[in-house]
Amino acid sequence: MIHSPRNMKMAIIALIAFYFAAIVYIWKLIEEGPRLTTLISVISLSIAAILWTGVVINLNKKRKDK
Repeated sequence: MIHSPRNMKMAIIALIAFYFAAIVYIWKLIEEGPRLTTLISVISLSIAAILWTGVVINLNKKRKDK
């Protein structure tokens, strides 16, 4: 995979989207109370946001090494 600035921008946009979706579902969980579908979404989106943060950091390190 070529580590171009465009790939980095797309990775950052995806990172922001994961965090935004996680925050929206956490807010929904607080407002509506615990429901299984909301709880699963909160957990999975939070984990995805954390893992994607690692991907963005690694992409940034590889881009700086070249």
